[in-house]
Parts: sequence; C-alpha cells; structure tokens
Amino acid sequence: MERPTIKIDDYDRCVYLGNSEIDLTKTEFEVLNFLLKHGRRTGCEIAHGIRPGWQNTGSDVATLMKWHIKHLRDKGVPISTKRGFGYRIEADPVEVQHA
Repeated sequence: MERPTIKIDDYDRCVYLGNSEIDLTKTEFEVLNFLLKHGRRTGCEIAHGIRPGWQNTGSDVATLMKWHIKHLRDKGVPISTKRGFGYRIEADPVEVQHA
C-alpha cells in the first residue's frame, strides 16, 4: 500500500494531504508541523515543543494532546500511536519552497 504525501507550507500555513488541502486550527497545524519535523514524540513532548507554558498550567497535557491528535485523525491525517513511545505521522512529507 502506498503511503500518502503530506505537504506543509510554513509560510502560508497550509497543509495538503495528497492533493487536498486540510483545514486546520492553529494548534492542529503546530502539532502536525512539530511531528513532521521531529519524528515520533509523546503528547507531553509535543506540548512542550509548541507551547512550553503548557507544562506549568496544571492541565492534563497528555489528554489535551490526545484531543488534538484525534481531531487531526478525524481530518484524515494518518497518525499512528505506539504506547510509551508517542505519535508518528504515517505519510511522506513534502516541503514547500518559497522564493
């Protein structure tokens, strides 16, 4: 089975899965971008990477990240989970270059 491609445009903040643009919230974009750039990460590592202050808010960071990961999956982003190791994007990233 062929893996889908995922194209992320940091400049315009757009994401394409295959040829279709995906409508993401700011946080969903940040989570996806972080996972694409840093590989497999746990929910706490993602949260600390995109919003360092979340570690100190007292909220359940892992639950918050599960919620954002669920929404990304609901929008078609192929994300796998390996318990104890974290989340991983199951797509081939394509970088967008701007002049």
